[in-house]
Amino acid sequence: MNATLEWQDQREELAPASEEIRSALRRVVTSTAFARAPRMCALLSFLMEKKLGGVDGGLTEYAIGMQLFRRDPVVYDTTIDPVVRVQVGRLRTRLAAYYGALKEVGTLQICIPAGSYMPVLRRLAPDVPKTVIERMELAPLRCLSLDERNGAFAGGLDEELGSRMFARFPAMLQVREPNIIGIGNRATGLQLRLEGSVRIEQAFVRASVRLVDMAAGHTVWTTQCDSSGVLGIALQEELANTICDKLADHLRSRTNTA
Repeated sequence: MNATLEWQDQREELAPASEEIRSALRRVVTSTAFARAPRMCALLSFLMEKKLGGVDGGLTEYAIGMQLFRRDPVVYDTTIDPVVRVQVGRLRTRLAAYYGALKEVGTLQICIPAGSYMPVLRRLAPDVPKTVIERMELAPLRCLSLDERNGAFAGGLDEELGSRMFARFPAMLQVREPNIIGIGNRATGLQLRLEGSVRIEQAFVRASVRLVDMAAGHTVWTTQCDSSGVLGIALQEELANTICDKLADHLRSRTNTA
């Protein structure tokens, strides 16, 4: 039975023994998914050692940049240099993809929640029965700004969201089609369509997304995700993670009431 991360209760962290944690870490860093990612392995090992050492809530972006990435304390500014946010975001995605491909229910899972730098530990949950797994289509995000620079940011956010969606919802997400209104086709077996738009005003970004029941032709869920900062990769990753987290909560509740 496959293990699907999106259906797991993400609010409860486990407290396994340190040796089990180290074994879980070794399995990850020696896996084929991480074989050609030494920087990701070093980052994960660093974060896990801090967790095992009891640092937990005291690990900051600045501390990681100084201790692991050897930034110069004279000039290092986390608002200018996003190396930690970018690398942790990539690690978060790679971990989700790695565990999403596992078939071992009960395996200890290492994950990094959005907005945090400290790993948490959970057990992989079993699949939802196939009868309740719905198929979902992901439409490109529309940019509601005429500024070319904003359009480039929205395009990057669209790519980031697509990558995270495929990593977190592999059993559901089937296709990524051009943004064509009314594309719903029952012959494809797709029940749901995630679509949305991005609005940008200077350093403020609002992503509005909705989930459409393609057979019924109406919206079943909608949310807005706001963020601010430098229009770059770190902000794209933050918004994409937030959207995925909110969608996972909705899909879990949708399944429980099915």
